[in-house]
Amino acid sequence: MKEIIVSLEKPDDLEWSEFSLLVLLEEIPKDQLDAPNTLTTDILYSLEKKGYIRIFKEEIIVTDKFTNIDNKSKDITEIINHLSTELGLSRGLSTKSNGNRKFVSGRLNDGYTKEDIKDTISYMVTKWKNDYKMRAYLRIKTLLNSENFEGYFSEMQLNGKSDTNITVG
Repeated sequence: MKEIIVSLEKPDDLEWSEFSLLVLLEEIPKDQLDAPNTLTTDILYSLEKKGYIRIFKEEIIVTDKFTNIDNKSKDITEIINHLSTELGLSRGLSTKSNGNRKFVSGRLNDGYTKEDIKDTISYMVTKWKNDYKMRAYLRIKTLLNSENFEGYFSEMQLNGKSDTNITVG
């Protein structure tokens, strides 16, 4: 049996059984899939109804909706690694921690781009890294908290990088 390691975040609108089957559909070659049983058939129709797959005759096509989840997961990991690099951490921050991922995911869901977030992190690290009192706040929980980030982003645009554009919805 092929071992599959998943670093994706399960979307809120999916049950774990649906998410697991969706990941398998992406990872297992089509010719190696067994004929679906009643349980998997129900899950497949649920995934189709939610827009994650399309079923044509006997072919199952995974849609862009699922591909976007994978891209978002990669962006989250890249942002967490960026903060680790900016802080010069030899061990680095955990890219698998649900807490870390939740804060980054929240800002991406707010409409900020990966580059917006990385630029804001770089700006705040530069601003606070030599300030004994403030450097303790150079952490994901503070920098990417929904109540703080918009202010840091605005400050960065005014004082630092001015070529960043965003539409926050």
